[in-house]
Amino acid sequence: MSTNYYLATQDKQVKEKYFSTYELTDEPMWGYEIHIATISFGWMPLFHSQEKAFNSYKELKELVATELFVLYDEYLTILSWEQFDSEIQKLMERKNELQSHLSYESIYGKRWYKDSEGYEFYRGHT
Repeated sequence: MSTNYYLATQDKQVKEKYFSTYELTDEPMWGYEIHIATISFGWMPLFHSQEKAFNSYKELKELVATELFVLYDEYLTILSWEQFDSEIQKLMERKNELQSHLSYESIYGKRWYKDSEGYEFYRGHT
């Protein structure tokens, strides 16, 4: 079981400035939806890097702090950064017990990486 997390904006110029991959959505509002993370049972949280917007957890936090986006999960629950970060930190406290995505590098190449704080990221389209 997994949960996906997204940012959304209604501003086309903001979307074009920060993101090259997105989907149109009408929930929780009409706008542009950007997939940012997946949390799966037994796995490290996996962040979907966005070349122009963020490539680390610190950069994601800074992006959300701009308040240009709404942060929400696949169940359309709108989250504050604090709520999202709390969930991530609970998992990171158990990181030694969780499976790493970096084990796929030998199969798929260097699409997965860890940022300087140990958060796992995926490069490319999902």
